[in-house]
Amino acid sequence: MAFRYVGHLLFHDRNATFRPEEPIVVDKYLSAEDKFTFIDVIPGVIRPPTGGFHVGAKRTSAVYNSFSSLIESANEWLLKNNEWEVINLETVLLFFKATENSGCHLVPEDTCFPLDGEVHSSIMGLRKVKLTSSDEKNRMWLKRREGEEARDSDESKPISQTLKYVDFIPQTDDDDDKSRFEKLDAVVDRANKSIKDGRLDGKIITIETLNFPANAEWQIDPELTLHIFPTKCVSIIRIFYEKGEICKDLIGIEDFVPKRISGGGFFKKPEFQTVSDCIQRASEWLSDNPNYDFKNAQCLEVKMKSLSVIDTKIMSHSADRGDYIRIFRVAYTKPIAQNEFGASRPIFLTSVIFTPGDQEATIYEIKRKMQEWISAATREINSSGDQTGPRPQLLSAETVEIFTKEFTEEEIKAETENTFQFNRIGTMNSFLFVAFRVYFDVGFLCRKYRSKSISSTISTHKHNTNCKLM
Repeated sequence: MAFRYVGHLLFHDRNATFRPEEPIVVDKYLSAEDKFTFIDVIPGVIRPPTGGFHVGAKRTSAVYNSFSSLIESANEWLLKNNEWEVINLETVLLFFKATENSGCHLVPEDTCFPLDGEVHSSIMGLRKVKLTSSDEKNRMWLKRREGEEARDSDESKPISQTLKYVDFIPQTDDDDDKSRFEKLDAVVDRANKSIKDGRLDGKIITIETLNFPANAEWQIDPELTLHIFPTKCVSIIRIFYEKGEICKDLIGIEDFVPKRISGGGFFKKPEFQTVSDCIQRASEWLSDNPNYDFKNAQCLEVKMKSLSVIDTKIMSHSADRGDYIRIFRVAYTKPIAQNEFGASRPIFLTSVIFTPGDQEATIYEIKRKMQEWISAATREINSSGDQTGPRPQLLSAETVEIFTKEFTEEEIKAETENTFQFNRIGTMNSFLFVAFRVYFDVGFLCRKYRSKSISSTISTHKHNTNCKLM
C-alpha cells in the first residue's frame, strides 16, 4: 500500500518489505454535494534510503517520484473523474515530522507546526511538530462541472482535462553580483518568446511563482520532490496548462507591495499595509484593465534587504532567517495580437481565508468549513433575487503559510493580515500554520467588500453573517 510510508513512520518500520510506490492521490474526503474542493497528489518512495528503512537512516538518500510523475497521476485521476474541472494548481510542501526515536513520518492532515529552531528539510508534491524534511506535492483546486460542461458533442463520450506544465528557470547573470540571476521580467520575456514560438500547446490555467530549494552552488532540479530545508532558494515560473490548441496568450505578472505606514527602529517593529490593502489595490488595477484575463494570485514572501529596499523582481535569496515582506502577486494572460482584445467584464477582487481554529484542527476540517461557507454563500446569492449586476464568481484559491508567536484564534486572524515578517523562523515565532485563501470577483456593486478570515471552529449555521459574500 502506498500509504504505508505516508500515514505511518517512514523510518520506523524496520521489517517492512519495500516495494516501489506510485504517487498517492488523496481524494478520500470528496462528497457528491461538493461544488468546490481540492485534492493532493503526493509522491511515493521509489528507492529506499541507503541501508533501508531504519532509525537513523539518511532521509536524503531516499528517492521519490518525480514531479512529472505527479502530473501523470493527476491526469489518470481526471480521466476517471471527468465531472471535475481544474481551475488552479499549486506546488505545495508537505512536511515530515520528527519522532522521539529519531524516526519521521508525513503529516498530510496537520495544519499547525511548532517551530523549535531545528528546521532542516522538506517533500514537494502536487505540506513541521519539529520540522525536518518535506515532500513536494501537487494540489489541484477543482470545481464540479454542471450540465453540458461535463460532456463534448458526442453525448456518450465524457471529456476530461489533460494537464501539462513547463518550468522557466532564471539564467545566471554574471554581470550582477548581487542578484546572481536574471530578474523576473527577463524570465517572463523568455516564457512569452516560447509561447510566440508555438511551444506551449494548450490553455494556461496557472502561472505559479515557486521558491525552489537550491544546493550550495545555487543549482536546482525542478523534477526533485524531496528537499532538505534550504539555505538557498531560486525562484522559478511554473506554468500549468490544459493540453489543447497552440497557446495564443502571453503571460504577465503584476506585484502589489505593502506601503510602509510607520518607520520602525531598533526597538520598534515597522508597520506596513495589510494583505487586504494590497488586494484592494489589485482589485482597482484589475478593474482598470478588463482586457487582462486573471489566472491566479499569490501571497508571496520576499526577503528584504532593508526597510526602504524591496525588490520583488529578484529571483534568488538565501534562506531562511531574516526579515520578509508579504506581497500580493497577480498573474494574468493577454492576447498575442493586440487587435484580439475583446470587451471583458471588469474584475473586482476580494478573498476569504479559512484558518484552523486550534492546534488540533485538520486539513479536512478547514476544507469542510470552506465548502460549507461557499455553499451557504451560493444559496444566499441564488435566493436574493438581485439581478442588478453580474453575480460573484469564484476565481481561484491558494494555500497560505502563516507564522505566529502564539497559536490563538485572535493572533491567527491578525497574522493573516500582517505583511511584515520579522525573523520568521527564529525567536519571534513559535508556530507555522496552514490556511486556504479563496479569491472571488464580487462585481462592481460589491467592490468595497473587504477580505475576511473564517476559522474552522465557526459554525456556519450559528453565524450566518460569516456566510455573506457581499
